[in-house]
Amino acid sequence: LQDQLTGHYGLVNDDGDLDLTAEEFGVLKMILQTERERRLNLWGSHNHRKMLCSNPFSEEKRNIQAYHLKTINDNEGESWLTKSCMEALDFTKRNSSGGNPTLISAKELLAVAGGEEIVKGRVFALPILNEKSCKLLDNELCLFADTCKDIKGRPNTMNRNGVLLDEASMTAGVTNALLENAITPFARCLFSVAKQNNSESYETEEKKTSDRDHDLSLCEHDDMDMVQCMCDTLDHHHAFTVNYRFDPNGKNNDHDRDLALHFDNSEVTMNILLNDENDFDGGELSFEGPSKASPPSFGNMGNAKPVPFEHKIGWGVIHLGSELHQAMPIDGGDRRNLIMWCRSSTHRLNHGCPLCGQTDQLIKPVLHNYMNKST
Repeated sequence: LQDQLTGHYGLVNDDGDLDLTAEEFGVLKMILQTERERRLNLWGSHNHRKMLCSNPFSEEKRNIQAYHLKTINDNEGESWLTKSCMEALDFTKRNSSGGNPTLISAKELLAVAGGEEIVKGRVFALPILNEKSCKLLDNELCLFADTCKDIKGRPNTMNRNGVLLDEASMTAGVTNALLENAITPFARCLFSVAKQNNSESYETEEKKTSDRDHDLSLCEHDDMDMVQCMCDTLDHHHAFTVNYRFDPNGKNNDHDRDLALHFDNSEVTMNILLNDENDFDGGELSFEGPSKASPPSFGNMGNAKPVPFEHKIGWGVIHLGSELHQAMPIDGGDRRNLIMWCRSSTHRLNHGCPLCGQTDQLIKPVLHNYMNKST
């Protein structure tokens, strides 16, 4: 443990020794051991909470329409997706070869979808869910959060407030459908053609000198074939909501107002605003460049100029998990987003966990978090 802390994490003093007292090291070791045990028992505790949540949040209390994402308009009702999103998905199907949209450029796809490129070749935004479906989903998840507030788990180790969509029984009918029918085809197209968009993604302080510096808009360790395979094999996910709130009295003890710079435990991330952008002030997403390490490391950050994006209801921001980003402080109101960390078992078995780079201790995802599989 001491070797890891001094080597990989750089917790050393001027003499190269561990920059912690014996007492501090003991406390840190206990915290890490507790967290390790929590993670090893994560799925069991999650299933237990899910079972407990099913009692107060019974089927009689649920709006059944919120549990079955519709991707087309038919006699049973309208799609959850925006019209331009459906047109873009149809465009990818009509211009695909073997399931891959090899004939489409990102510019063409974004033109059909009415989307935009936030950071060239790396971060994109598209209108995904229409306003009606956002309100439907947001209302149901807020009701779940209130009903099961003393039972439900945290969204992740960074955010305190939000809902795990699997605990709300929305994996099979909502998030799997989003992954398979929208996120995967868009990711295949947007990131597979990133090498065609050869230009600087971010403004940096260092002057680029070699041709290779201008060759890719993906970060240095991103091999294009690897990224393509990664997007082709997205097969499971971690889906949750986050809730950022501003307290004018300065008492944000139980709520997050912002989120510091980080990268995601995902291959591809989709972030969709569920409530109206007029419900809050501030809270922009800020993208600050790709990590230059593999796996990502805060000690290997680029010196990129931040690129902000202001949320719009129903719009999904899609980026690689290794992209460094943060949620800027919210200055008023509430912001609620649906976030999906989309993952590839194939990529992780070949290249390791995106957080530690290891392959020998991977835990196989539970079947119902795979696409095309149900509980």
